[in-house]
Amino acid sequence: MDKVKHILFLFATILLLWGNEKFAEAAEENSGLGPLEIRDQFPVTLPYLSMSPENTSTIEDNVFFFSYQLAVANTFLNSAGRNKQITKDEISRGLVEADFFSSKTGKPVPGYHTYIDVESYRHVFRIKYGLFDVMEFGLELPYVTFAGGSLDIGSEFVHSLVGIDNSSAAGAYRSQSERNRYDYYIQQDDQFLINTDSQFENIPGDPILKFKWNFWEGNSIFPAITLKLVYKLATANRSTEQKLISSGHSDFGSYLIFSKTYGDWVVYLGWGHSDFGKSENFSSELSHRFVALEYRLDSDLSIVLQTMSQSSIFPTSGSLFGTQQEVGSAFLSNLTDVAVIGYKQWLGALFIEAGFIEDYNQTGNQTDIVLFFELGQKW
Repeated sequence: MDKVKHILFLFATILLLWGNEKFAEAAEENSGLGPLEIRDQFPVTLPYLSMSPENTSTIEDNVFFFSYQLAVANTFLNSAGRNKQITKDEISRGLVEADFFSSKTGKPVPGYHTYIDVESYRHVFRIKYGLFDVMEFGLELPYVTFAGGSLDIGSEFVHSLVGIDNSSAAGAYRSQSERNRYDYYIQQDDQFLINTDSQFENIPGDPILKFKWNFWEGNSIFPAITLKLVYKLATANRSTEQKLISSGHSDFGSYLIFSKTYGDWVVYLGWGHSDFGKSENFSSELSHRFVALEYRLDSDLSIVLQTMSQSSIFPTSGSLFGTQQEVGSAFLSNLTDVAVIGYKQWLGALFIEAGFIEDYNQTGNQTDIVLFFELGQKW
């Protein structure tokens, strides 16, 4: 991984020296309003840095941009659902470690096991400032709520519409449990890592600093290229609830983003990586990639179709392009793959972004559905 990073920064340096004004054209020729700026909302990854896609273009020099984003996510996973080991009865009495043991031998099953029934609300306040026309600095302040919510019925309804059985693995065995509860359990081998049914509201997460550099705007042949560097600050003296959304250590991430315009379409590609200073029982790093297609209805309004892939937060996951691996009774170490659909619009200095996310690989290691909305102002 260190070798890859050295090559990446060497490549960036070469392009910086090469990409002078005689090669560059207007930035808007190779970027539109940008991909949808939404990150992974899986409760297990929320304490850690998870990179979000962004545009290759940056805020103009000496311009501020302030925005508020709300992401509402519904997660329901039951890795013991196949054998009906965790149902309404077990949830009512409270889960114990033995509920995840082998139904045949009664002994612990190596690996990770989950029962997650969480509706999360993630509020993010963002500030961006244009240092130069090609450089941008940003700060994000998240606040998170974990609750029972009311999206379970809607998720089950959508599953029924598209032919997914709510009593099967693809439907996460939802029909075995009560709706709109809050239960958050993660077990490794024979020991709980997370064991709670206590809801909380608007707990601050770790602040995030961001630096974005559009070091080449591209031309009629080559795409625009931007490097994004992100640093998550550690929060000291975390409360019991805060430990579920704040890792207590600093993380670092990078994203290399490309964009190219073809008529009314803009194509975005991105490869990124997150390093965790300390991850305790989970992965010490995440790999990211995204592809986005933006269709520009006009200069200030776009429809965006996007996919995002991320390696697993569970530490036995393989390479981003590796084969599937099974851990215990669930495929927790698989890649997560989600589809994102939404729109972006500028109304003068006012910015609006909205859309939804759907997990489509159905391996029980990702949030099922996310609704998000962002409202911003530039001055």
